[in-house]
Amino acid sequence: MALLSNVNVYFDTNFLIYCMKNKIDYINELGRIIDRKFEIIVPENVREELRKISQTAKTEEKVAAKIAQKEVEKFNKGFTQGYVDNALLDAALKTKPSVICTNDKDLKKN
Repeated sequence: MALLSNVNVYFDTNFLIYCMKNKIDYINELGRIIDRKFEIIVPENVREELRKISQTAKTEEKVAAKIAQKEVEKFNKGFTQGYVDNALLDAALKTKPSVICTNDKDLKKN
């Protein structure tokens, strides 16, 4: 029997904000969908976007970003540079099996 490796799950900023706004239990949903061990990775540039949004956005998004900032503290930091979407795609392609959780139309196409 072959051992299945963990799935790397990368979170995009808009995914996190959406989950916080809608109070989605994303951990249980990921477990249901992936059905094997996974490791959540929130790259530094996603964390930086959350910091910026929590300081500049309108009320609902600002609150969601602040909650997301606290949530991501418990997940691994991935090191990515540059434009977030490109960095997420790059990281996911280098560390298979991987999943990117996003609401970005262009990123979903890849």
